[in-house]
Amino acid sequence: MVAADFGVSEETIYASHRDTSNPLLTTECSPRVKRPRILGNEITFANEFMDEVFPISSGRNFRVANMTDDCIYAVYFGYCTDRGVNPLGQTTFHDKVLKKLNIHRSKDATICCYCAQLDKLEMTPPPLTAAQTAQRLELLDHKTRWHEQGDFFKKKKNTLIEHRAGNVLVVVQDFTQIQVQSTFYQDFVVVLQHFDNLEASKMRTKMHHFVASGSNVKNDGTFVIRTWLYMVQEGFLEGFHRIEIFSDGAGKHFKTTAIMNFFAFLKMYLDIDIVYHFFESNHGHSICDAAASHIKKAINVFQRDRDEAVRTPQQIVNVAKGIKHHDAVVAPDHPEVELDEFKTFTGIRRQRKFTFTETHAYGYHLSKDAAHEEVYALENEFYDDLFSFFF
Repeated sequence: MVAADFGVSEETIYASHRDTSNPLLTTECSPRVKRPRILGNEITFANEFMDEVFPISSGRNFRVANMTDDCIYAVYFGYCTDRGVNPLGQTTFHDKVLKKLNIHRSKDATICCYCAQLDKLEMTPPPLTAAQTAQRLELLDHKTRWHEQGDFFKKKKNTLIEHRAGNVLVVVQDFTQIQVQSTFYQDFVVVLQHFDNLEASKMRTKMHHFVASGSNVKNDGTFVIRTWLYMVQEGFLEGFHRIEIFSDGAGKHFKTTAIMNFFAFLKMYLDIDIVYHFFESNHGHSICDAAASHIKKAINVFQRDRDEAVRTPQQIVNVAKGIKHHDAVVAPDHPEVELDEFKTFTGIRRQRKFTFTETHAYGYHLSKDAAHEEVYALENEFYDDLFSFFF
């Protein structure tokens, strides 16, 4: 296309270049702007923020957020500022993070029957009956304990970062189920976190999946003990002087007399401090649920992309190993450990922190408490069977 096509001569065009009276003729194109590259670790940090602040509800595959995307970004921006991390831009945060998460927009953020009962009582017109008043006070205590234990967990990690305590291992553990081809397998998720001396602004996180060897394997205390013995043998705990364990208070596999005896044994065998913390009922921490969600999504994508069914525990493990920050093995099915002979610790359900000596376990009402509430004698004969496993 030439100037003649517009009815303008070339001389007129050349003359216009010398005409400075018309600003439109002197306008220049803006310089080419290069957009900053978005690093993968920035996206990872944003997802870690969502896992911590807007968790996946226990037993579900979605998050509940009763605020707008703008408000979520404002919380995220403050979260990054407090930790000295550069935040993503708001548009990038929305496109790369929020749009890819299963978020339910609901004004009802309750995730447990106790909180639902409290909400119902709060809407009951006064006056309340004596029974309703007593129930309300009990449920308010539940809500307080939920926040106290959750806040303690967050403060614990922040304290380790502030003090650059790389010799303390934080362990968060929970059970979930993985369904493949109508068959369910137990997945014991153990998340290991510790201060990273190379990346001083954050905790290094590794998510481990211990997948049951068969669909008939139960998520009981034996599964937990076998897994921890495996981690000791494989060197998972080497180099640490203290272990802080967090889990829900499930009476089937975590908050039991046998498990407390086991961790007392582990403290004696490893010669390190072990403290076990329990979240409030129905408010277990989300990071294990997030890890479970990652592996379930990865299995779904694997099967759709490859048109290949995942059927066995080993296939589940192979898929999990391909997820960043995840590792997996088929859970060990030995040694045989008899757990039915332990005498129940009276009042164990009320305790949310345990410390150990060689002869006793000490129960604390809340993790922040300095004074113990209960003292329990340990059954040392249990140690003989476990020592025989190592020697």
